Amino acid sequence: MATGGKIKLEEGTGGGDHVGFKAPDTEVDAEVIWTLPDTDGTTGQVMATDGNKTLDWVDLPDSDAEATARIAADSTLQANIDAEETARSLADTTLQANIDAEETARSLADTTLQANIDAEETARSLADTTLQANIDAEATARAAGDGSIPTSEPSSPSNGDIWYDPSVDSLKVYYGTSWYKVDMTELAIYGIFAGGGNYTNTMDCVIIPTIGNATDFGDLTVSRHKMGSGASSVRAVFAGGYNNNYLDVIDYCATDSKANATDFGNLSIQRRGNAGCSSSTRALFGGGYGNTGYFNQIYYITIANLGNSSYFGNLNNQVSNLSACASPTRGIFSGGWISGSYINVIDYVTIASTGNATNFGDLNNSVFDTSSCSNATRGLIFGGDDGGGDKNVIDYITIATTGDATDFGDLNNTRSKEAACSSSTRALTGRGSADSNDVQYVEFGTLGNSSAFGDLTSYREYLAAASGVHGGIA
Repeated sequence: MATGGKIKLEEGTGGGDHVGFKAPDTEVDAEVIWTLPDTDGTTGQVMATDGNKTLDWVDLPDSDAEATARIAADSTLQANIDAEETARSLADTTLQANIDAEETARSLADTTLQANIDAEETARSLADTTLQANIDAEATARAAGDGSIPTSEPSSPSNGDIWYDPSVDSLKVYYGTSWYKVDMTELAIYGIFAGGGNYTNTMDCVIIPTIGNATDFGDLTVSRHKMGSGASSVRAVFAGGYNNNYLDVIDYCATDSKANATDFGNLSIQRRGNAGCSSSTRALFGGGYGNTGYFNQIYYITIANLGNSSYFGNLNNQVSNLSACASPTRGIFSGGWISGSYINVIDYVTIASTGNATNFGDLNNSVFDTSSCSNATRGLIFGGDDGGGDKNVIDYITIATTGDATDFGDLNNTRSKEAACSSSTRALTGRGSADSNDVQYVEFGTLGNSSAFGDLTSYREYLAAASGVHGGIA
């Protein structure tokens, strides 16, 4: 090709104008033939050589200004990221500080609550000890008799003699030439019998160290029967029940002052025929029957804190119409009805933990609709129905030692569908199954048959009972 040679490409309209390429006017040292790309480039691209006679489409490099702008943008982005991470770190630190502060406050509140509970229980324990000392002195002074406090005024009293006057619901002590009233409500020794019958809301009370008839205590929030119950030294609780509907209601009342019950919260399952027991802090409710059949679940509440129940574990059987009692550490569940049959199984749990029940031993009979109560060492199981009729049997167990129940003595008649409560020395069971409303009692330390205590205010079966001085309270 000649120097300065051209290649012309005629325009498509045929107008005679051209576009083209022109070789350099200077001498070319060697032949240079470029290989064109086989595709079109994209908008903004240019053709560039690779230095080896091959052309291709490439992007224009950034201008200095654009590169600077990109660097500045990247720096701003990194600064924003750093600022956001710093803010997040500060927020996390603030959140953790708030969490730590809240946990510290909760811990202090729990410590204060426990201190108040401990102080109140200590005060009650001192009061109970004083009362028991008076009762023991009175019993020792008697040359004969069973040691129970009389319910009529002694004819020839001496200083220190006492009797219970049911007309004023009080003990009276003799000194000099007169009888003086003792305020029993300060000593937290009520046995409370609640609900029962054809769905009543009645709460009766008796004074456990005495003998005599019950008096009105107050009313439940809902009329019902077949509840579970428990108590601390200051608060009694009644859970579940039935009144043509299965209920999840939990009521509470003070153990030492007559008044109506108040709503506590709700069970996790609506049921009747569940059994309750308690320590000084927790109440457990196990078994029962509801809309879906028989239950083996155990639920618990912290008695000092209003609210709904929480899951504890399971009994060994899905069972209803059982009974329960407790020491300060163990909860005991015994007997019951299982879908057409009845059992003699005794289960136990550790109240302060959670988990499934363990087999303790067996009752002397397979029975349901029993009643149970305890002191710190011995649990008693009263009566029940063996499918052929009511029983008059009283079984006992030593709560700290697993094993089968042993015969304690007999009730003065056959009975079931009743409720039991106790102090550290005396156990009471209130009758429900026959057309009667009597209460029987035994002393924990002495094997033998029951004695008459008095009468409830009305006949009713399937009731529940509690006291603030039972065996589960340390």
